[in-house]
Amino acid sequence: MKRTPLELEKLVALRDLNRRLNRLRSSRPEVDTGLGFSVQGGYQDTQNLEGGRDLGRPLVRASDNRFYPVTPPQWKAIILAVKANTAQLFERKWQIEDAIKAADSLEALRAIDTNL
Repeated sequence: MKRTPLELEKLVALRDLNRRLNRLRSSRPEVDTGLGFSVQGGYQDTQNLEGGRDLGRPLVRASDNRFYPVTPPQWKAIILAVKANTAQLFERKWQIEDAIKAADSLEALRAIDTNL
């Protein structure tokens, strides 16, 4: 079965979107904690933050490489901020995916803002 140019371009757009998402997830984006400093918020960073919290560490290392004292509730807020950032990234990806799939012409497809 031969695919139409629109179907082919949709496949390319979806592939590129997934690649950008994967790059962003591994890029260690800065996430504002709401506590006056930012932390790195990549997948591995989330695991490291959870480990620090679980071990009862009294300090967190911010993205500026300085250490800040934190309480258990602040640990929770930091981890939630990082997870919320990741959730927003996925929500935006899903919106873009839906728009790509719904495009009914090459012009409509090419007009979609695919920035994450």
